[in-house]
Amino acid sequence: MGFMMLLLLRIFLIPLLPAQAGAEDTPSLSLQSHIQPPWIIQHSPQDSALARDIPRVLDAILPDIQRDLAMHAAGPYAIVIAPSREYYNHYLISGLPKWSGAYAVPAMRTLVMKSPRWDRPENDFGKTLIHEMVHLLLHERIKGQPAPRWLEEGLALFYEEPRDWDYPLALSKALFTRSLIPLDQIDAVLSFHPSQAALAYQESYSVVNYFLGLYDLDGLLILLEGLQARESLEAIFVRATGSPFSAFEQEWQRYVQDRYSYHWLSEWDTFLWLFILLLAAAAFLWIRRRNRRTVQEWAEPQTAAPSTGSATAEEPGPLSAADESFIENDDPDV
Repeated sequence: MGFMMLLLLRIFLIPLLPAQAGAEDTPSLSLQSHIQPPWIIQHSPQDSALARDIPRVLDAILPDIQRDLAMHAAGPYAIVIAPSREYYNHYLISGLPKWSGAYAVPAMRTLVMKSPRWDRPENDFGKTLIHEMVHLLLHERIKGQPAPRWLEEGLALFYEEPRDWDYPLALSKALFTRSLIPLDQIDAVLSFHPSQAALAYQESYSVVNYFLGLYDLDGLLILLEGLQARESLEAIFVRATGSPFSAFEQEWQRYVQDRYSYHWLSEWDTFLWLFILLLAAAAFLWIRRRNRRTVQEWAEPQTAAPSTGSATAEEPGPLSAADESFIENDDPDV
């Protein structure tokens, strides 16, 4: 009965919700609904095929996430496929950074996706969908209590399994330039410029992988239970790892330092070609400058050499003994 009531509320209220009350640029386009519990997919007619495929993608991963987080996904969950950039930028939330690919509103069990019809072609809709769904499920698991952003994004990336993402190289470059972001500062990731935001996500992925590699799901469940009970992060980590969070972060940084410090050398061939190009450019400029100087010297009038008068060259006199000191003596008796 409770599910049906929530379902009806989703069907009738969400299409009517504005991005922000009173906003002049609120999108007014109504969407169709495709319902397959616990999913309610809202979409334009052009995205009907995509909407029908979403339950297949989520149903395949949902049991694993529920098992790992020790939870049961109650639902329903609304998935809105934004038909345009304007709709995406103003539906439910505004002021998102330009680099955002999707967003979740856990309080409404809703996530908003960009339609592939107008999104960047390299973005993977299915992986982004899983990423955002983890946000909804994680907040449901900890009863809406706040969680560190590095943990949220790291877990979402863990289940998303990003492809073609060389995060060790990014961490190596950050170590080399001393630009590694402290984990507590990742909470402000939405205000970061794109390259810094990318590093924040890569750090989050790395630290969650490091944590799970050492403490497995038992440690993760201790974290989630502590966050749900609103315990301090330091105390939660003492129970989960035996060390406070500050010590854990230092351990992770040492791990990254030991493992990835010289990973950037994997791009050595790129640096070598860059050096060769710079050297060739420098040689070209030097030769060009030398040729110009030579042409200028040729263009200048030649000046006559000063006369040496009537001096005549002296004829050499007879050789002295001193002059013959380096002549080899072939007669040993002399």
